[in-house]
Amino acid sequence: MIFATASEHKAIVYKDREYTYNQFLQQTQQYADAFSAKANPTKVLIYAENSDQWIFAFYGGLRTGAIIIPVDALSTTKELAYILNDCKPECLFTEPGKIDIVKEALSIANHSCEILTANDICRDDAHIVSTPITNIEIEDEDRTIALIYTSGTTGSPKGVMLSTKNIRFNINSVSVDVPIYNAQRNVMILLPLHHVFPLLGTMIAPLSIGTSVYIAENLTAESILGTLQRGKISLFIGVPRLYEILVKSIMNTINSSLLTKAMYKLAKAINSPKFSKFIFKKVHTKFGGHIDYLVSGGASLPHEIGESLKVLGFQVLEGYGMTETAPMICFTRPWNIRVGYVGEPLKGIEVKI
Repeated sequence: MIFATASEHKAIVYKDREYTYNQFLQQTQQYADAFSAKANPTKVLIYAENSDQWIFAFYGGLRTGAIIIPVDALSTTKELAYILNDCKPECLFTEPGKIDIVKEALSIANHSCEILTANDICRDDAHIVSTPITNIEIEDEDRTIALIYTSGTTGSPKGVMLSTKNIRFNINSVSVDVPIYNAQRNVMILLPLHHVFPLLGTMIAPLSIGTSVYIAENLTAESILGTLQRGKISLFIGVPRLYEILVKSIMNTINSSLLTKAMYKLAKAINSPKFSKFIFKKVHTKFGGHIDYLVSGGASLPHEIGESLKVLGFQVLEGYGMTETAPMICFTRPWNIRVGYVGEPLKGIEVKI
């Protein structure tokens, strides 16, 4: 499976930094070289906030043949120690501000490994430019590429092993079987990448098919809306709680005026996506003006939130899955969108009731 292909197309944008696919691939090779020079790892743990360096560390680790272990950047020392003791990585990539937490967690876990930050990776532009540009490709479909720790709702967190084949199956389901992802639909990275839903949906899938990803700096409305507009985002991937906050803000504005309240009631009665998108053009413009689909997962989307988004002219695709299924089991098809419906199983998936 090809995870990233060389080209001059824009791959990643974060803050004021932009990378073409060629530059992205060069950066990942730099990270791979740094990991290999330190430990020749079989496992690389990432404990950091979303950033361009997070992505480089993930794919750099893949280049070395290592299993990547993304960990919640908000994990406590005790939580991190549990995971370190369980998976025992040889390399750990983090942020300078988290090194003390990492060292304490390693001490609790009675484990030692190489700690690297972006400052430890070669940042010499001349060296980076001279780095060979090679695609990121894994031929062994049974190779475990990621170890994703569950939330631990039924006990201690468990490391879920995901293979190349697991990931490829999910990507093909939403880019080949049902072409929701394509190279023209830009995607925003917003949710924390240690969860399999945003990991696959906002990073691995988009970069595998050659589109552009824009990383939001944080979860504030200003950052989200700014990234949507700057990146001309077509696929917005979020969780129900996020959509609840956005809908509440929009509805507060609509309910503050008799005219807009009447427009909302009219749109609901007419029940036409085209009409709703027209009369609520300002709302869509605020969302960047390029949204094709809002994707919701991770929990059930409240019916009233889904209904409000529909009346506003947004097409919402819901899905259901688990970390163990990498992550999808079923999702809404664009031609059969219904509020409260998580759609049909993926092609090739069997579901028993």
